[in-house]
Amino acid sequence: MAIERFRLLVPDERKPRRIAATLYRAHEKSQDHSLIIALPGLLETQESFVGLTQRLEKHFSILTFDWVGRGQSDWLEDSSRYRMSLYLKDLGLIYSFAHGLVLGRSHIGHSPLQDESQTAPGIVMVGTSMGGLVALAYAAMRPEGLKRIILNDVGSLLPWTGILGLMTGLHGATKTSGLFSNPQDLAKELRVDPRLIRAVQKPGHLDLPYEATLSGVDFSAVFRAVQEPILVLKAGQSEMVDDNALGQLDNKAIKLVPFEAATHPVPYDDTSCSVIKNFLEASRP
Repeated sequence: MAIERFRLLVPDERKPRRIAATLYRAHEKSQDHSLIIALPGLLETQESFVGLTQRLEKHFSILTFDWVGRGQSDWLEDSSRYRMSLYLKDLGLIYSFAHGLVLGRSHIGHSPLQDESQTAPGIVMVGTSMGGLVALAYAAMRPEGLKRIILNDVGSLLPWTGILGLMTGLHGATKTSGLFSNPQDLAKELRVDPRLIRAVQKPGHLDLPYEATLSGVDFSAVFRAVQEPILVLKAGQSEMVDDNALGQLDNKAIKLVPFEAATHPVPYDDTSCSVIKNFLEASRP
């Protein structure tokens, strides 16, 4: 296994900026040459996937990254531009780059991720909370090479009781800080742009397509537009996934796995990573 760190150039309409990313190349003898793209949650960095990479890097190549304004990625000069639609746009660039890595067309490292004698493998997106919503929105656009989607504690309906945690990013984002912590201190602890703390709490931040209902924010239309199999990891101690709403989609390609003791999001420990690995292995031709 090899680890390669780099900064991907984004030709932003205002000012070029860079996204920090890390590629964990699977062992050459790995049976699956798929590439996992790991999408962090609202105020998370790529470090939130340490558990995932440690447990799955022998089996799959994994690409982690920091959303704009987080970790080692550049900050925006205009904080009002921190919106999910911008993250979706950035994901398009990241996905295209990742697809190029799989096919051997992107120039990080010394070799393609796949065996050239094999048919090109697919891409899997693993999204934590907000990262899952962005992954779904991108999957609905039917990108080339997408094989599977894994959502960590986010479903087709976000109940109003769980929206506050999503919008503030403080549902499990930190163990020592609370809702009324000093934004500067919280930003330093989370390694994010201090202005991001307030930006994500504004209604305009959630500007992906959805339907507002009495029960919550409904993303059912996006779920129905996705054709690939979906695994949903549900944290039993949070209110972010509505089982009934998922059931009403009547989609046999959606698999829901509860983790009763977990808070939001489900930790990437031995148990959850085993579920993820089994889901991906079961999907092999």
